[in-house]
Amino acid sequence: MNILTQLKINYGLAYVAIKYSIVGIGFLRTILVASILSVNDMGLLAFYYLILEYAVITVPIGSPNAINKEVSNLKGKNNKINSKNREVVEIYTSCIQVFTLSFLILIFSIYIIDGVLFNFLPKEVQNTKEIFLLITFLSCFRTYANMHNRLWEKYNRLFLSEGVYSLVYLLGIYIFLNNDDSYYLILYVLAFSNLVAIIIARFYPTYMNFSKINFGILKKSSSIGFFLMLNVVMESLFWGIDRFFIASVLEPDQLAYFHLSHTFARGIMMFYAAITFLFYPLLISLFTDLKNKHDSWDQAVEVIFKMSRFSEGIMVFALIISVLIIPKVIVFLLPQYPDLTTLFHIIILGLTLKGLVFFPMTYLIAVSWHKLLSLISIFFVIAVAFFYWMFGNFYELHAFGYTSIAVVAFLFFVSTMSYLAFIQIGAKNILLIILKYYYKIFTTVGITIFFLTQPNYFTLISNVGIVLILTSLIYLNNFNLILKETIISIYKKDKNNLMKSFR
Repeated sequence: MNILTQLKINYGLAYVAIKYSIVGIGFLRTILVASILSVNDMGLLAFYYLILEYAVITVPIGSPNAINKEVSNLKGKNNKINSKNREVVEIYTSCIQVFTLSFLILIFSIYIIDGVLFNFLPKEVQNTKEIFLLITFLSCFRTYANMHNRLWEKYNRLFLSEGVYSLVYLLGIYIFLNNDDSYYLILYVLAFSNLVAIIIARFYPTYMNFSKINFGILKKSSSIGFFLMLNVVMESLFWGIDRFFIASVLEPDQLAYFHLSHTFARGIMMFYAAITFLFYPLLISLFTDLKNKHDSWDQAVEVIFKMSRFSEGIMVFALIISVLIIPKVIVFLLPQYPDLTTLFHIIILGLTLKGLVFFPMTYLIAVSWHKLLSLISIFFVIAVAFFYWMFGNFYELHAFGYTSIAVVAFLFFVSTMSYLAFIQIGAKNILLIILKYYYKIFTTVGITIFFLTQPNYFTLISNVGIVLILTSLIYLNNFNLILKETIISIYKKDKNNLMKSFR
């Protein structure tokens, strides 16, 4: 199957361009915020963002995902269905009822038992209960709005609302630049930005009808939403648990360094996130088709690894270029944040590993192994938390130390997901296959952690240089493949040659 022929190239390029425009605005916003706040306050704000991120995932109890799944099933049965259909309205209504109930429980928890639950939070965060609740509600509702517009292919609304959200957030911060209460005012700007985005998205609370409750749909939506939410939470927690330990164990300035490095690293890798967003439904179809064919395990393995290898080369190339440029840019713009190179390097390496797990995980989801994925993610969260605790008791770890442990865990996670995918496929000699295709990233992780944790042997600059040179040599063939199969093919407008690696 030639994936490219099924993909709307113009839409894909437009989507990537819009995403990077929003990322660019986000970069400016981050630089402004970092210049307004002290390093300590920046760390507190990063911690606030962390709590908010998980609140937005958990409070709706997966109901946006349930809407997406259930309505997509209805659309698959009847392509003429619209958002005003009775069944669609009932699904929306029941899911928003679930969210409302959950939000009321959150209010009760914060105001009734906060002394038990929230004493671990910094005082500055505890003093923002009201604005936290407002931001959480608006952020969740914005999630519904974005899901709605994507589901019904209202892409213009989606891109406009997200773009305006970023602009309003940026302008609001600029207006309150150098104000003594900047930390708190930024939170109010965030709330207002969410409200504006919801209005532009044109997703009004018409589904918040509590006069009629369909308990059958409510029960079904809650069940589906819970497992989907659990999977998302566990995956998100696994990829972000280092932030929790940095926030709870280290000083706020360490979290500030991490947040800044992570923000820029995610921005660099946004192109890959945008592309995988477009490929996801096509890959689901492709893997489902291969699953239904007999004796196709070798073809499925080849698809996973050819696409992984091509993607790996692109991401590592982006890693090398960004490590050379981005830390210097950050230090130039924000001199109060020196020595970001090593932390930025290890974070972007971790995001590369996160990108590689996309293909085997997509296959497992395609064959309905999502419950097992949740269990595996829970196991890794517990294992990583244990190693953080153990190493933290014996060594004085900084942000780089916690993140390095996370990267090693990511490496095992990629291997585990691939192993499970190949078990399901029915492949033979699985361990040899994994070593054959992943030995380069295994080597790169080992080299990176070794040299960047040995400041006594070389200077920091020479350590980074050695790692980048060795990584370039390891991936030289991959870079040649990218050059031949991508750049030259695009120049010649040869779509078939462009997708050789994906077939």
